[in-house]
Amino acid sequence: MSLVILGSMEVDSEDLETVVAAVRELATATQSERGCRHYAFAQDVLSPQIIRVSEWWEDEESLLEHFQQKHIADFMEFMKTVKIIANEATKYQVSSFGDVM
Repeated sequence: MSLVILGSMEVDSEDLETVVAAVRELATATQSERGCRHYAFAQDVLSPQIIRVSEWWEDEESLLEHFQQKHIADFMEFMKTVKIIANEATKYQVSSFGDVM
């Protein structure tokens, strides 16, 4: 069963540029992982200090393997050095999907 993760983090304005660069590297490394169908970050157009994440994984095993990657460990260490005001993510199990219109 496919998994979709949607989340966001609010970054202190002093750390925003550094965090954007870090998530760019993280996305580049992650997109080639087995089971990764989509992995992206985007700044909110109304609140640029909010960075949104969207992920689509083929299955739970792929997601668990993702969490074991060195680039994830490196990113988690980096995140300890910046000020994150808020952070949340929700995982959804997707049993079916189709075009919106």
